[in-house]
Amino acid sequence: MNNVNLNTRRFNRYAGNAGLAALVVAASMTIASTQAMAAVVCFNTPIPVPATTAGVYVNLFTGATGLTAAGTADWDFNPWAGTSGTLLNLFSPGAPQGHVSSGGVISNLPTGTLVDGTSTYTASASSATAMGTYRAGVNPGYLGVRFAQAGVTYFAWVSMTTASPGGIPATINNWCFENTAGTGITVGTTPVSLQKFSVD
Repeated sequence: MNNVNLNTRRFNRYAGNAGLAALVVAASMTIASTQAMAAVVCFNTPIPVPATTAGVYVNLFTGATGLTAAGTADWDFNPWAGTSGTLLNLFSPGAPQGHVSSGGVISNLPTGTLVDGTSTYTASASSATAMGTYRAGVNPGYLGVRFAQAGVTYFAWVSMTTASPGGIPATINNWCFENTAGTGITVGTTPVSLQKFSVD
């Protein structure tokens, strides 16, 4: 065997090992950065709100829905119609669940608003004042929501479309939440996989 072939084999072995090492380092960095990042989880199937006093019960964590509280395990969010079937109301199962409010009025949040532990929350709303914005009609409106699963608190935004003059008919368009406990979410934030890009 001549020296040229021997040196070539040694170089190829070195390059192969170096390449493998580089791949391992890159993979480690990717895993570490992925683990360090909080993940946004979204549900994008529209859900009509029945014009009933039960409305619809939603588990924001799993995406499960139902027409009764008993039939919807660990539900977090319940939009419903008043006894007239025309007035939109919101109900939560109790602290720490709630909807972002300002002065007792359920807020229609602009995109870019941070929903977190510093926000003010109202557990349930059925008065004309509290529900005024959503009964007047929004297309779409954005609710900030705090909810709990297995004793862990999460933050979400929920997009709804409602109709004047009472808010019904109404539709839950979609929602997203931060799956890292106690981490806030910015209204309108979606995972990169759901975002649309254009090249100019």
